[in-house]
Parts: sequence; structure tokens; C-alpha cells
Amino acid sequence: MEALVSIIIPVYNIEDYIENCLLSLINQTYLNLEILCVDDGSTDSSGKVIKSLAEQDSRIVYVYKENGGVSSARNLGLDMFKGEYVMFVDGDDYLHPQAVEIFTDCIKQTGCDIACANLEVTPTLDTSFSAINAQNFELVDADDLMFNEQITGLMSACCKLYSSSILQDVRFDEKLIYSEDTIFLFNLFLRFSKVGIIDEVLYYYYHRQGSATRAKFKVEKSNTLIEFSNLCDLLYEKKKYLMLDQMIVYMFKFILTVRTQSYGLDCYKKINGICKKIGKKWLKRVLNSEFILLKTKLEFIVFFYSRHTYELARLIADPTMKVFYKNRRKHNG
Repeated sequence: MEALVSIIIPVYNIEDYIENCLLSLINQTYLNLEILCVDDGSTDSSGKVIKSLAEQDSRIVYVYKENGGVSSARNLGLDMFKGEYVMFVDGDDYLHPQAVEIFTDCIKQTGCDIACANLEVTPTLDTSFSAINAQNFELVDADDLMFNEQITGLMSACCKLYSSSILQDVRFDEKLIYSEDTIFLFNLFLRFSKVGIIDEVLYYYYHRQGSATRAKFKVEKSNTLIEFSNLCDLLYEKKKYLMLDQMIVYMFKFILTVRTQSYGLDCYKKINGICKKIGKKWLKRVLNSEFILLKTKLEFIVFFYSRHTYELARLIADPTMKVFYKNRRKHNG
């Protein structure tokens, strides 16, 4: 009998999308599934849609909890799952029909702890699929993933299959509202280094207005900066230098984002202070790293020493930034 695969889906006010997501799972070529839908306090008809489909397919399990965020919903799923393997799927996304089958084949053939496929961002829910016949798997060390730009969605907890044995004492950080996936994955890669690579798009990220990644700036994003720096300390202590440099790149890009977004807001002084403190701590490492591109180093230097010059350069390189800066000034009054 096929091994049981548990699919954990956090759900919050996605009544227009959850049916499409669940149908993509119900119609998988791999049949032995446990589909855990964790309703994180939805106020729309998401729960009703899930329950209706659960009446037709016993593999769907509906669980309701008070609103606590995507990490708390995923963590409840991690406390409940029964499968030998685990996947995370966001409730407005969907999978290729052969996704689970190919993911499990990758783990079986390579002996990896985590199987990783490509993610495609799509503006439509109506994607036609071509059959995937040839399956090319590669077993790599997590360090070798860090600067591989060919793998899309690398720092998403989705588009991956995990052996349940590596998730027994790992959870998402519920105090983070941004980049919780990155923190989760780096902690896993630090401990379980064998990753199977699938050179296929198996996961479709539906890009919609109002999703968490497009939400209004919140001062709590500073918690992510602190956790990034703490994780850098741990990676340095463990002598995982390649992984450390990639973590620093993620962290510095996040600093660029939050400092730019918060400019003019009441929280800017606090955010700017945290950014400068962490940036000063790790900037030397950036400059001395043989793995970080010179272009990236220059970008960080210009930003830290002249934010206005950096923003002007961004505007010249990408004229669409003019709309962002205009909206920021309007929002900041």
C-alpha cells in the first residue's frame, strides 16, 4: 500500500479559491492522502466549502481554530498529521495532478529528507497541465542549494515534501508575520542536509490581491530581522558558512524592504535603529564573502550609507518604483 501523505492547508477567508485548491488534491494520481484543512477563524464561507467537499471525499479533514495566523494553523496541522510524509499547501494555490506521486518517488529513489520542486507564480486558476513522463531527480547537500537561482520557490515551505521523521520537534515561529518559511527551512536545512531536487514545476502559486505577502506594513516585521540575525549567529557557530552567507543576503534584502516601506511612518525610528544595528553587525561579513556577488555588495553599501541614493538608483533601474514612492508619500501624509 502507498505511504500516507498528509497535506496541511491553512485556511483564512479564501472561499473563492479553496475549492480549486482541494480539487487539485482530490484529483492527484497518488491516492493515499490525508488532507488537513485548518480553518484559522475564517469569517466567510471557506468552512462551508470545505465541509461540502469533505462529505464527498473522506480524505478531507476539517478543523476549526481561533484566528492566530498561518504559522499557528500549520503548527496545529503538525500536531495532528498521521502520514509518513508531509506537505504544506496554501489554500489559494494548487498542484500539478502528478505532484504527490513525483514527490514521493523522489524521496524513495534518492533517500532524501526533503524533496524540492519548482514553483510557478500564476494569475489564473485555470491552468492546463501536460503529463510529466521523464522524472529527473538529483540528491544534493543543502549547502549546494543556497545560491542556486534555477530553483524557484526555494524559500517557500510549500512545493516540497518532507519525511515526517524530521518534523517531530520543528515548528513555525508564530510571532513572525513575514519570512516564517525562510526561518523554518533554514532550521531544517541546518539539521537535515540531504535534499532531492525535482526539475519540474509541481506547485502553482496563485498571485492575488489581498494575500499575506501583499499586506500593509506592520512594525512586527522587525521580529523577523531579529530572528534572521539570531539564525546567522547559529549558522556561524556551526561553521555553515555558505548557508550563513545566503541567510545574510536574505536578511539584508529584507532590511532594504522594511526600511524603505517604513520610511515616514511612526515606527520608522524603531525599524531604522534595528536595521542599522543588525546591518553594522553583518556588513563586514558581506564585504568579505567570496560567495556574495559584487553587485549585491555594492547595493547594500549604497543603501546603508545613502538610502536616498539607493532609492534614486532603484527608480532609474525600475521606473515602476515611482508608483510605490508616490503611494508611500500619500500614505505617510
